[in-house]
Amino acid sequence: MNPSDDTSRDLVAQLTRLNEQALSPRTRWWHLLLMLVALAMAILVGALLVTEPSLPSRTVTAFVTILVIALSWVVYASRVLSGRLGFLANHRVIAAGMATAWSIVFTLSALAVGLFGGHRAGLVAAGTGLVFVAAALALLVRARRDFRRLQERRAQLESAIHGARS
Repeated sequence: MNPSDDTSRDLVAQLTRLNEQALSPRTRWWHLLLMLVALAMAILVGALLVTEPSLPSRTVTAFVTILVIALSWVVYASRVLSGRLGFLANHRVIAAGMATAWSIVFTLSALAVGLFGGHRAGLVAAGTGLVFVAAALALLVRARRDFRRLQERRAQLESAIHGARS
């Protein structure tokens, strides 16, 4: 038996594990919980929109935004649970990106309510939103860094496999 064959097989096995690593049971449960809570929120807000025809237009706009946010989290969680997001750790980058985007939407909306609506509570909410944006951005930076490390490791293993085969 050729030693390079053993090395090649070992590298292929490492690459396969890296590509096929499944979510931990704990992560699956958290994504299931996320999906159920977001679905419950979407159903509740959707029911309010359908059953309350005399809501002010600002309230309808807020509820539609909440509905879109909730449904986007349902889609995200269902894709993670179905295993359709591809390469390992990619789901963290997507979740952090979504959290950043929705935090910015919340913060800008609250700021608009505070500045243009004359409601002091909107400014307080915008301040809280800035904390959300900062936390989401920190998670996004970390997720991208971790994802980049995994991609580099994958490239190293692929390069080593090609080198061992030649």
